[in-house]
Amino acid sequence: MNANIPKYKKILHLLPILPVYIVIISVTLGVTKFYMMDYNGFSLNKLFVGVIFYPMAFMVILTHSLSMCKSPGYVQKGWTPPQKLELSTETPNESETPNFCKKCQNHRPPRAHHCKICKKCVLKMDHHCPWVANCVGFYNQKLFYQFLFFATFGDMIGFIILISKFWDLDGDIKDSTADVKKITSVIELIRAFVVPISIIACAVLAATMTFSIGILFIFQTKMIIYNQTTIENHVYSNPKESPWYFSNKMHNFKTVMGETFLEWLTPSFKPNVYNSGFSYCKPDNNTIIQNGKAYYNLNDIEKSSI
Repeated sequence: MNANIPKYKKILHLLPILPVYIVIISVTLGVTKFYMMDYNGFSLNKLFVGVIFYPMAFMVILTHSLSMCKSPGYVQKGWTPPQKLELSTETPNESETPNFCKKCQNHRPPRAHHCKICKKCVLKMDHHCPWVANCVGFYNQKLFYQFLFFATFGDMIGFIILISKFWDLDGDIKDSTADVKKITSVIELIRAFVVPISIIACAVLAATMTFSIGILFIFQTKMIIYNQTTIENHVYSNPKESPWYFSNKMHNFKTVMGETFLEWLTPSFKPNVYNSGFSYCKPDNNTIIQNGKAYYNLNDIEKSSI
């Protein structure tokens, strides 16, 4: 964030992060306490759940932290657009002329927008997300999407585990020796409901996170495969009207997430010729992709081959 923002506003800006970590920690502790460490001992089911659930919980924390700390990409003061170049076999096709930001009094590249909270222009700005206390832009869009993915499916798994555990409760009150104990006081009555209520509370948190983040995950998936941002979605209700639209959804996905399945799951990002942050290009009827790395103009290739 901008250093000129008052400290109290920075603190307020960070407050929405607390509920996120409260839910993450509560669901993780709930699964650990009420399922992994219950009195039934070790089982293959627990091993299977642990191998899947805990790496997901770790990735939720990691990708959220990186989304929060990673700069989305700010337009540097004094940046000026390069001169318009003719299409050649080595130059990507820029889609539009960069704009000028009146608030920053600075030029900005295509798809960059000014964030009124960060007080800066952000490269390929999608939106400002209070849950990560940061803008989602060119350099952290992949990290944010990974956070949504791991949080949605991790909490879904946690919800299923906790609900199944609640369903299996037999209602008996067991002491440390696993003997059945009669209820003789109000305190013991309250203690009898501690475990069921705690399980339900954690399950509700997991369900809430699954539902709310799941909707955002579906929406962000749509934005990526249609090569749109949330801001552009408000401008172009039909993705096909956008100057950035390209029909090959897998290509659009790979420009953000990477070429391989391993890259999709690991929190790293490498700018590419399709999506550099300052210039963008997309295939159309006059262009082809060569070796999956760069766009070339068919007319230039034909001319150079004569």
